[in-house]
This record gives sequence, structure tokens and C-alpha cells, in this order.
Amino acid sequence: MEIDKYAMSGGDTAWNAWLDICSVAGVRERNPDLSAGLVEYIESAMATALARTGFASEEFRRDDPVSFFDSYFLLGSERSEAKGKKPLKQFYKHQLANQRIPLRELVCGILFSPRKGKIRDIVREWIATVKGWCPHSITQADGKRKIVWESAAENELEVSERIDRYVSGLDIDSTAMRRQIEEVFLEMENEVKLEKVKIALLLYMTAQNKTLDNPAALKLLGVGKSRAYMAKDKCMKNMAEKLKKRDINSDDVMFATLLMSTCRAILGNDFIKQIEV
Repeated sequence: MEIDKYAMSGGDTAWNAWLDICSVAGVRERNPDLSAGLVEYIESAMATALARTGFASEEFRRDDPVSFFDSYFLLGSERSEAKGKKPLKQFYKHQLANQRIPLRELVCGILFSPRKGKIRDIVREWIATVKGWCPHSITQADGKRKIVWESAAENELEVSERIDRYVSGLDIDSTAMRRQIEEVFLEMENEVKLEKVKIALLLYMTAQNKTLDNPAALKLLGVGKSRAYMAKDKCMKNMAEKLKKRDINSDDVMFATLLMSTCRAILGNDFIKQIEV
């Protein structure tokens, strides 16, 4: 008998809690027992989806795939709601309420179906942006096509180039988008009166749904928790204004991943490790 992975991950109770905030870390704060099942389910689903893409690697577990999964849904949610738009999680809630789709069907099918679920898009974004790998289609001896991936980039420039090649097939001008992100950072530095590294930190922590009580984060910001949250609110409002002026959709996955890539580059891997604790 096949193991009921949905039930073992916490079933409706766990996934309702996740859907409410789209953050495993947030669920962990409320109920550690529920979060353990979610982590196992998400990592297992990503491993399966990775295998289907031809990316046979266990390295993704070191890169916190759960946070990347959550960020796919989280980035821009608050700004979208403020502008009257419907973030992805709200769209799913709408389906549950109005189309009477059972939560199990939403999770197991729409989100995690290995052949047609949203997990495929999330995994491909992870491979292209976090690992800096690039997909190629090859013809096998039996005539069937197969996706294979180039080896990881050695430096940030190669990562940038590989991302550009990847998104070119999606008709997305990542070069122009990356330039706009740089312009946004420069304008925000002048308007919110914060250094670029502090802006990157606030954007990154918000996207990852992390609280600003991390000692390393507060030390970099140079303020206490209350002022840190005031800076965050000011920063997010300013970012929303910049994106609206440029007609950039904050819910666009490629924009989100490029923004997070920029933030990570500014903060550096050593510092990222400190705030991921």
C-alpha cells in the first residue's frame, strides 16, 4: 500500500497553516511539529522534480530549498494586496473556496504533481538562479529528447550570463530587468537614506519572511528592533513606488529571483549564513 505522504506531512492542518502565510518558518514558530512534515514533503517533492529535469544532485538540500519554495509565493505578496492584486496564494485560496477543490487535491496535484504541478516551475527557477546551471535539450540514442544541465558557474558573471540564456527562451529581457533593479537600489539609497547593503538586507529578510530580531541583521542595520521594522516599512513602501513607476510586476518570478540574486550578492554568502541560522 502506498504511503499517504500528504497525511504524514500533517494533512489539512499543516497545509492550511502554510497556505495562510506561505512560510514554513512561520509555521515552525507557531507549531514546530507541523513544520517538520512540511519540510520533508517539500524537499522530497523538489528532489523528485529535480530528477525529472535530469538534474541528479543532492546539493539543493544545502541551499535551503524550503526557503526558496516559500519565497516563490511570498515576494511581493504584501505589495500586491495593497494594490488590489491577487497574489498566487490568494488565487489558490480562491480556488479552494469557490471551485470547492479539496486542499489535498490542491497540494498533491496543483502544487506538487511531478508532471504538471507548480513545483516544476519552482525547481527550474532554483536550478537557473541559485545554482547558475543552464538547460539543454539533447537527443538520446532511442530518438527521445532529454533535458541536461551545464555544470555550475564558477563566478557571479557566469551565473548572470547563464540566467540570461535561460530566460531568453521565456521572452524575458533579464538584462533590462537587472539594470532596473540597479537603478531602484540607487534611487532608494538617496530617498530612504540607507546604504545599499541595508536595503538588500531588508528586502531579503522580507522575501524570506524572516523576523528582524536576528542579532547579525540588527548589528548590520545598527539599530534596535523597533527602528529596524520602521526602516523595513519605509523601504518596502519606497520599493513599491519604484516598481509602479517602472511598470514592473513584483509578483513576476524572474524579477523576484533576480532581485534575490542581487541581494545575496550584495550581502555575501558568509553574512547570509549568519542570518539563516
